[in-house]
Amino acid sequence: MNIQGTILKLGRVATICIVSLIWIVCGCDPKKQSVSAERQQGPLTKQEQNGPGKQRTLLSVWQSPNSSPQERADAINQYFKKGTDRDEIEALLGNGELHHFHGPSVDYATGIMGSHDEWMLQYENSNGIVNLRFRVVPEGHSYLFEHADVFVRLTVTPFSTNVSK
Repeated sequence: MNIQGTILKLGRVATICIVSLIWIVCGCDPKKQSVSAERQQGPLTKQEQNGPGKQRTLLSVWQSPNSSPQERADAINQYFKKGTDRDEIEALLGNGELHHFHGPSVDYATGIMGSHDEWMLQYENSNGIVNLRFRVVPEGHSYLFEHADVFVRLTVTPFSTNVSK
């Protein structure tokens, strides 16, 4: 290989490096633009992450008189991420009834004694009750969302010893 060929190859490599550096420094790199745009706008809020379409979907299921409690609970679990503050949830869904269940408990299958401390925000309509479970952060006195499920009331029917022959 001659010296002229080597100089030409080095010249091409140098040119590519210089153009690439100018490209990056001038902000033509898409990754750099997205990072700088994020810094200018700040982190996305919960509603921006979910988008207006997801919020409309949640509210259409939540407000529909035909939605079952399970459909409502599923919509809540899809929209709200674990750790969402109770105030943010109530701002969107309205005020629910806050319940605190605590005390000793027994696992009857194993016989192990323990305790429970559960905070639930309940929403009731004619179709049933949706239960939103929270964990409490004592330092901040805030309730952080864990998950939603359906609250099932137990019904007791009287036992009859009447036997028809």
